[in-house]
Amino acid sequence: MSGSKKQVTRFVIEGRFLEAVGKSPFKPKYLRISTAEEEQLLKVSKELRPLIVNELPLGSWVTISGKETYNWKKGTRKRKIQDIQPHNPETAATAPTIASANTSAATTATTPSPTPQKKKDKKDKILICQKSSCCKRGGKAVYQAAVDTIEKHDLHDQVQVKPSGCMDKCKKGPCVVMQADKSRHLGVQPEQVEALITEKYAVTA
Repeated sequence: MSGSKKQVTRFVIEGRFLEAVGKSPFKPKYLRISTAEEEQLLKVSKELRPLIVNELPLGSWVTISGKETYNWKKGTRKRKIQDIQPHNPETAATAPTIASANTSAATTATTPSPTPQKKKDKKDKILICQKSSCCKRGGKAVYQAAVDTIEKHDLHDQVQVKPSGCMDKCKKGPCVVMQADKSRHLGVQPEQVEALITEKYAVTA
C-alpha cells in the first residue's frame, strides 16, 4: 500500500451551521460551519442536499461526519459530509454518536443554551420532488397521494408533506425522501405511497 497516493478516513466535527452555498437555493453544494478553531466550507453528499434546504435552520448546532480524502502527492485534503446530526449544545455530551469507533472527534461546545431538552415537538417531513422531470413522471399525483394519506390516517401531528427541488435523479423519478430516516425512494407510483407512509409510521388498520 506504500504506492497509494490517497488515504481515506472518517471525520467528525461539531459547530454552528452558518450557511448553505450553491448555484441554486434548492441545490446547496456546501455547508459553512463555524467550529471552535475556524470556519470550514465542506462539500455535502447529493443524498443530503434536499434535506438541508428544508430541515436545517441557520445557526443550528450540528455534529457532522463523513469521508476525508488526503492526497499525499498534492498535500491536499478533501472532506465530504455524509451525515448531519442537529443538537442542542448543552446535550452535546450525550448526543447519539455518528462517528466510527476509530475516529477522534470533536470540539467542545462553548456556550450552553438554557433551553430545556425538548426535541420531539418537531414533525418529520416527506419531501417530494416537484420539478418538471419528476412531475412528467407523476410527481404531482405522488404528492397528492401523500397528502391524502396523511389526512386519511390522521398523521398531521407526526409528519407533513413538503414539495422539494431537484434531487438529481431526474430519470428515476418521481423522487421521495423520508426525513425520519433519510431514506430516498425512486420511481414511486401514486398507488405505492400509502403503504410507504403507513409502514414507516406503523399505522394499524
